[in-house]
Amino acid sequence: MDYFAAEAKEYLASAAELGEEMEHNAYASQQTGGALGNSAAQAQADRRIEELKGELLTLAAQCRDLCGTYVQEKRDGYIQVGFSSPATGKMAMVSLFMALLFTAALAGSILLKQERRAKAGIAKKTQEVTL
Repeated sequence: MDYFAAEAKEYLASAAELGEEMEHNAYASQQTGGALGNSAAQAQADRRIEELKGELLTLAAQCRDLCGTYVQEKRDGYIQVGFSSPATGKMAMVSLFMALLFTAALAGSILLKQERRAKAGIAKKTQEVTL
């Protein structure tokens, strides 16, 4: 008998906890409008969301206009700087052309030095011969 009494007491406590939990859930469900929710409250929330979206779009447009006006006023008379990548092909061609010009100038300098040395050597030989 004691075993049955202890088990019955345990089931009673468990049932009391489940009853309290069910009451709490019913109260919470009632406060939130049930599983489907209050259609009037949902409609009002939907209208408010749409109003806020419209207001946000209006503010975004006003912000773009304000920023555009600010940029136009601040850059009036100044050079506008754009951050775009330069054409790499054009830069490569210019670099190649500059390298070719440098090579031609260096080769010309070397040839002129050899020419001058050769003329200086001929002049020395002619002076030695005439002496």
